Amino acid sequence: MRQDVFYIKISSMKINLPIIFDQLNNDFQLLPCNRYDLSIEMVLFYYPQKTLDPKYVYLITGEEYDRDPSRFNNIPLIINGIGKYIPDENAILIFQKMDAHNLYDKVMTIFLDFEEWNQTVLKSIIEKRDIESIARLIGEKLVNPACVLDLSFRMQCIVGEIKKDMEIPKEWEDLLTYKESPVDTFDIPSNDIYFFARHGSEIYEPVGSPYNNHDIFLNIYVHGELFMILANCTGSPDFSEGEYSIMLLVRDYFEQYYTSVFKTEENQNVSQYYLSQLLDGREINQNALAYHLAGKGWKQSNSYQVCCLMMSQIDKASKGQLEHALSRIQKIMGFEIAFIYFDSIILISKELDVQKMYSCIKKTKLVCGISFTQCDIMNIKKAYNQALLAIHYGREEQKENDTIYFFENYLGSHLNQIVSLNLAVGDYIPPAIQRLQEYDRKNRTNYMNILKTYLLSGLNFKKASERLYMHRNTLIYRIEKIESIMGVRLDECSVSQIETLLIAILVLIKKDQEVSHYLQPS
Repeated sequence: MRQDVFYIKISSMKINLPIIFDQLNNDFQLLPCNRYDLSIEMVLFYYPQKTLDPKYVYLITGEEYDRDPSRFNNIPLIINGIGKYIPDENAILIFQKMDAHNLYDKVMTIFLDFEEWNQTVLKSIIEKRDIESIARLIGEKLVNPACVLDLSFRMQCIVGEIKKDMEIPKEWEDLLTYKESPVDTFDIPSNDIYFFARHGSEIYEPVGSPYNNHDIFLNIYVHGELFMILANCTGSPDFSEGEYSIMLLVRDYFEQYYTSVFKTEENQNVSQYYLSQLLDGREINQNALAYHLAGKGWKQSNSYQVCCLMMSQIDKASKGQLEHALSRIQKIMGFEIAFIYFDSIILISKELDVQKMYSCIKKTKLVCGISFTQCDIMNIKKAYNQALLAIHYGREEQKENDTIYFFENYLGSHLNQIVSLNLAVGDYIPPAIQRLQEYDRKNRTNYMNILKTYLLSGLNFKKASERLYMHRNTLIYRIEKIESIMGVRLDECSVSQIETLLIAILVLIKKDQEVSHYLQPS
């Protein structure tokens, strides 16, 4: 009974003949094998009366093999003392016959050793140990150390031991020192994330690598999405087939680790991981984010709003409360991108149904802040801050029964406060006004001033044209052009929206005047 339990346990670890060959470390010969076929669970003695199974490696003598070579097709073998016939592949050849039980013990020890390693690594992943500790354990079987890189070639961790006497290329030394290496170091277009993706789960060498063209790269996937790269650090030309195979095992462990992180933390997919990085104010590989968003039917340039949901009370929500609320909202609303970020729920919507949102959260203790519409997902932090401020100002006013706060409704009355707090004013200016300001700068036009005068005139063409000393028809044409640049129909804006646009213009004009005055020679 105890043997059966033990057998089931150790069969969970699967290796292959190249790994066994390396570990035996004797003057044997390895015949061609598939390095990707990690399917061997155990070593067994060969008995003619038993059915053969490719999940076992069989210890067999040359004489036994000679009796019926065809029987051993696709069966991994260790042939102890070669006979008349030799297989074409999937075998380790031992020319000088060894004691059979001694050989069995050696091979069995390899399986037990790898299973112990397997259990230790899996235990560390389950215990959610830090990435450096896990990487040290995962790297114990590597002869040539490796590192894990994100898609911006920033190093996440070192895998395996870098020994003092080890020759490491200068480029890799720089990577280890500075923790990053630009993608353009390689002969890879900087915008071509598909270079990595097209290799799938195969081992590959980066074409044009400065790292001696002997680097081993492997993609790490999470929930089917390309996430990280595993790369060896030595540029060694002496990689054995067994080392290639162990790299595959190492990659699989990292996939398990990162998948467990996404399951136990709030980020449930890779695109959300990148968005969280942006919310943290970190730089990311834009092309990597675009690649992952494309899988969701998103483009980086899609217009969107950020909705931030928090508890209506000052108290922070528990993780369980947020998870329950997120599940409920997703069931009703079906947001393409929705995740938990610290003590809030982040929802990103291309077309927000406000009424549906009202009905969705009215029976909860949640309140919702909604940002301006943005045109680039890289601006998510800006939009998130807008949503947070909307909640802050909405709570201050304490309007009865309000659960949704739009940032645009508070900007007009609070922009001066934002300026006085030395916040980045540009982050809180309506995107429409930002577009108009940028157009003025690029084309040396004066549309900001024209719009200011038009708004101050109460959207009255006659009054505005008189103030601007401009023919009425000319003003009409220019306002139409301004509306086209901003993507806004002014006659469809509410009074509060007009006020917000006007205040934003006045603030920006004032800041430009201050900058211009500062730059003038004394």
